[in-house]
Amino acid sequence: RGRSISGMSATQLSSAVDELPVHIVEDHDGALPLIYRAIGAKKLPFSGVALIHFDAHPDLLSPNVQADECLDKEKLFAYTSIAEWILPAVYMEHVGCVVWLKPPWASQIPDGVYQLCVGKDCKTGHIRIATPLPYFISELLYVPKSDLVNCTTVPLHVITVGPTAPLKERHGTIPVATGSATSLTGQTSTCRGDDTQHCPQQEAGQAVHSCSLQCDYLPPAMKKPKISDPSTSARRVAAVTDCATREQTSSSATSNVETWSAADNNPVSHSRLQERAVRQLSTVIESVDAWVLDVDLDFFSTGNPFSSAFTQEQYEHMRKLYQFSEPERPDSPNSVARCAQQRKQQLDSLKELWSGDCSVSEDALCSGMVQKIRAIIGTVEDGAVITAEDVHLAGMMTDLPEHISTDQEVSDLAVAVHELLKQSCSQGRKPSMITIARSTVDDYTPPSQVDFIQTLTVAMLGELYGSLQVQRHYTSDNRCEQPESSDCESTDSELV
Repeated sequence: RGRSISGMSATQLSSAVDELPVHIVEDHDGALPLIYRAIGAKKLPFSGVALIHFDAHPDLLSPNVQADECLDKEKLFAYTSIAEWILPAVYMEHVGCVVWLKPPWASQIPDGVYQLCVGKDCKTGHIRIATPLPYFISELLYVPKSDLVNCTTVPLHVITVGPTAPLKERHGTIPVATGSATSLTGQTSTCRGDDTQHCPQQEAGQAVHSCSLQCDYLPPAMKKPKISDPSTSARRVAAVTDCATREQTSSSATSNVETWSAADNNPVSHSRLQERAVRQLSTVIESVDAWVLDVDLDFFSTGNPFSSAFTQEQYEHMRKLYQFSEPERPDSPNSVARCAQQRKQQLDSLKELWSGDCSVSEDALCSGMVQKIRAIIGTVEDGAVITAEDVHLAGMMTDLPEHISTDQEVSDLAVAVHELLKQSCSQGRKPSMITIARSTVDDYTPPSQVDFIQTLTVAMLGELYGSLQVQRHYTSDNRCEQPESSDCESTDSELV
């Protein structure tokens, strides 16, 4: 009596319904099947979902699959990778708005609001984009809209998130009281059923354990904060952005509006940019029926795994070889088309150069350094033989951001994200689900920092949204596994 068929009481069932699902995956494209699953279970609407995407990378490339094959979700999941999982959901109209929130060191797409036109290329059958941003042109994804069918157009918002206080003036640490699990904003987070990897204090069979910010791997500076000014937390207000005030449909987004870096030494500018970011994000959240909060942990600290096989001199030479020249006239379709064709010729020549199909002595790009780079092909790196395709891929990735953050920088960004989301969600609106990508197997998130960042992120989300149902989709060695559930809940507490 008083128990459900599943063995849960009515109170427990009610609590479970109220819990916000949080899915933690290793590879970021693992978020796509979870979103599809939520749509199938009617936890998300079939169309028009807003994706709020915190990441050091846009992840807006297109998978090597025919657009028509996106109807077969299992085939789609088999072909998507970490940088290619969002566009298929846009093409299928499941995602109706994308907000890319990036750290200050990511610059693949300038801050702004764009119209993302996605469709099926009549010539190749692949998903392509008619938005002439340099990011898409350089990746050979741009085609004129006249070449697309089954087009869908959604807004793409790009917002830079960073500490409000100028970098040179930042001081102090995140207030974390010793002797409790108080974190970030002075609230206490507790977890039930989490694993010992993420909560070293947990013992098997115990129901509730503190595993927020008091885990053994946390740096001493975060366990014993120095708060010299009571207004410190007020100055750590969230996000800054250089947000365009108009939607741009055919420009490369080169604008003269104020940017995060330009405001680096001006607290007033930081505050103004923060307000603009909050206004932009809150407008998106208020305009949709449902939204997914997606966080890649490399947002907080970003590695570049493609640089390890080269010396710094070689990698800089690769960067020059693969450098992309933007259209002379971004507002001219002919100029954009010419630029796209030149980029294709450039990449085709470089691919031939590494494969040996191009005569080194005759190639205009040839130099002693090129020969040294070619000599890498066939060598072994981390147990794998480096191929010509690997070298070409590394060259394509020389524009990736790279910034290994200090623990304090990670903490500052966590506070920035917390405050941005808190201020942007009027009337307590919550996401329908949360996805978190660790991205550590491929070294985009530094392995030495990933557990610290994950714990900090989950604690921050618990403070924002209360009761969480956390499911891990990876094992302790970061391999994919079936979901393993745990529960997290947050309660208010005074800062000790």
